[in-house]
Amino acid sequence: MSGGTGAFVTIPGLSTTFAVPSQSVLYVETNGGVQTSSTSSPGYSAVDVALFIDGSFAGTPAFRVIIAAPQVTFPGIANWSFAVPSTLAPGTHTIDVRARLGAGSTASVSGAFGDTRQGILNVLVLKK
Repeated sequence: MSGGTGAFVTIPGLSTTFAVPSQSVLYVETNGGVQTSSTSSPGYSAVDVALFIDGSFAGTPAFRVIIAAPQVTFPGIANWSFAVPSTLAPGTHTIDVRARLGAGSTASVSGAFGDTRQGILNVLVLKK
């Protein structure tokens, strides 16, 4: 992820499409990591991470600014974690987690299985 603040990009593996039954509410949770490419102080990466539902930003509670900065003994890795309730109309919906670089050096967001930055998206459908 590079460049200044631009369009949000879906984080690979953090998208799901499912059917929402009537009389239900969702609990959506995500977490993952960001690693800056900067290797010297005061270098950093500021990355915006947000939840999108059916292609639209889900709102303020579903948004985090993650700042990763290199430290003396380890690379600049920072994590996000948030959960939000959501009520959607019955039918098929897509939920995904997206990121964009806000400022600073390039950064990698999330990672493959077993990577400390590996992201997770959980959607729990609860009947009312």
